[in-house]
Amino acid sequence: MPRHPRRDRIDTGADGAPLASPFAALDIAGLPPAPAPAPDPRPGVPPTQGARLVIRREKSGRGGKTVLVVSGFPRTWTSAHIAELAARLKRALGTGGSAEAGTIEIQGNDPARLRALLEREGFRAAGP
Repeated sequence: MPRHPRRDRIDTGADGAPLASPFAALDIAGLPPAPAPAPDPRPGVPPTQGARLVIRREKSGRGGKTVLVVSGFPRTWTSAHIAELAARLKRALGTGGSAEAGTIEIQGNDPARLRALLEREGFRAAGP
């Protein structure tokens, strides 16, 4: 004997079915056209306005060496954009580092210079 009594199935493919789209009867002919999207000021470069990055100092698991970890990139930034920013930061700071898993690791302990470079790129920086 089945646990649950058999239920009648509702045909959802038929016209006028009880689960048909509730928006089908709306008249969209009188609606104004949508506004045109704003042009991208710098094509190929994701926007940074209002993005807040977090700088933290880490030492654990690195043999006593200090690194600065930058995280909190906007979702529009791909790993290629993050790696390119990491290369620019490493070149400007004269240090090593890496970019992986959506974060940038910069070797050394100079958060003031790193913060200044990030703000020059258009980010807001929080941290040490």
